[in-house]
Amino acid sequence: MRNALRLLRAERGWSQAELAEHLNVSRQTVNALEVEKYDPSLQLAFRISEIFERPIHDIFFSDGGKNRSGSEKKTSVHRVGRFSNNGNAVLGAAPSKDERRHIMRLGLTGGIGSGKSEVARRFAQRGALLIDADELSREAVAPGSPGLAEIAHLWPAVVRKDETLDRAALAQIVFADDHARENLNAIIHPEVRRLAAQREDLAQPGQLIVHEVPLLFETGYDALVDASLLVIAPDADRIARVMKRDGVTEDHVRARMAAQISPHDARARATYVIVNDAGLEKLLERADEMYDMVSRAGRTE
Repeated sequence: MRNALRLLRAERGWSQAELAEHLNVSRQTVNALEVEKYDPSLQLAFRISEIFERPIHDIFFSDGGKNRSGSEKKTSVHRVGRFSNNGNAVLGAAPSKDERRHIMRLGLTGGIGSGKSEVARRFAQRGALLIDADELSREAVAPGSPGLAEIAHLWPAVVRKDETLDRAALAQIVFADDHARENLNAIIHPEVRRLAAQREDLAQPGQLIVHEVPLLFETGYDALVDASLLVIAPDADRIARVMKRDGVTEDHVRARMAAQISPHDARARATYVIVNDAGLEKLLERADEMYDMVSRAGRTE
């Protein structure tokens, strides 16, 4: 498992100290990774993947899963690629097929105004256990949380007297400083992972688990679930939807869209795709079709 990291480091001729310098972490952290005593944050795992130009699952998962190809349906609901059954490693050791209670971990994503949240709600109505990464990120820094305590230690000025986080002040710091942003991610990502694991404990036998993650591909989270589902929609529809919902200008919406992964690039990486181009009723119909498809795929693994 972590021996892969040691071997990759050896191929470069790097010592643990040299790899630590590339990652901007301590040598002790590198050693802990190699002897399986430390699970990296998503941000750190993604950086390691970039440095060695290898998929995250090839470095951190022992078997990497067995790839399965699926035929693409000629509808607006698509199975578009391959996926590895390695997602359990993000929240703990992967159980065997007989041991695990749920049928699949699905990562759900989509750009702003795509209709992702409608699909998430539909899946929850159909019986899926929905885990919202944005909600967990807020919980990770709630008053009295370990995450907020760590933030207060690094940046005391961003925690108010009532022990709530001044998000605007924190955003000014981390968006202007890459190192600060990495430190923040190192605090939040493990806590989100811990909270997500708690939520997964609530899963019923045979239940589909859906992780709703806005930055699924940007953070490398797609390598840590069993399959990914992308919701896409025409730009004009997305812009009109967000302008009406948030009361913002078209330029504002376009700027937010430009800051996200492009639908074209996301589609190339997704396992499944739902096209939202025919209104809410049709979207829910396609979501139902997708729910059935994904549930069948999970049961046959």
